[in-house]
Amino acid sequence: MGWNDIGYHNNQVKSPTLDRLATEGVKLENYYAKSSCTPSRGELLTGRNAATTGLSAVFTHGDPVGMPLTEKLLPQRLKERGYATHMVGKWHLGHYTYKHTPTYRGFDSFYGIYGGGTDFYSHRSCFSIFPGVCGLDLWNGTVPDRAKYGVYATEIYSRVATDIIRHHNTNQTMAVPQNRALTTPPIGASRGLSGKVG
Repeated sequence: MGWNDIGYHNNQVKSPTLDRLATEGVKLENYYAKSSCTPSRGELLTGRNAATTGLSAVFTHGDPVGMPLTEKLLPQRLKERGYATHMVGKWHLGHYTYKHTPTYRGFDSFYGIYGGGTDFYSHRSCFSIFPGVCGLDLWNGTVPDRAKYGVYATEIYSRVATDIIRHHNTNQTMAVPQNRALTTPPIGASRGLSGKVG
């Protein structure tokens, strides 16, 4: 989301719910993101500059790197305060051991991709340290989901997030970050929009 993509900065944009949240809450307007996914995501979940976590660059499948296990992440802190925590979408903070995956880092559930460069329909990634090696990168927790071949990733993520929200116990506060990876390679529109956006 860019600066002018919200109603309280641009009166041509209609975003009443976000405008109300901004009025009633705290506006974080003087913060900067990194130019790639891994450092930005790490900063969001730790509240620290990527240079201090060792994740200041993107890495590929097979790299023995990840968010240090000594870093306490936002979902871990939210769980301490009684939140239910679920993540849908792109993780890309390390997965070379199970302890580096989202459900071991404070999320009650995870559905999405562990790394980068994943195709939106086949859910395969060739973004690996091993040239020519490709593999499935679509996960339900730590179990690969082979049943969604040919289904657009954003449609899957929307359904999963909707199901989480529908089945949530409303007596408990919940956080469901969605990292949809729409702006990271390979970029792909849904088949219904292909050729219509210019």
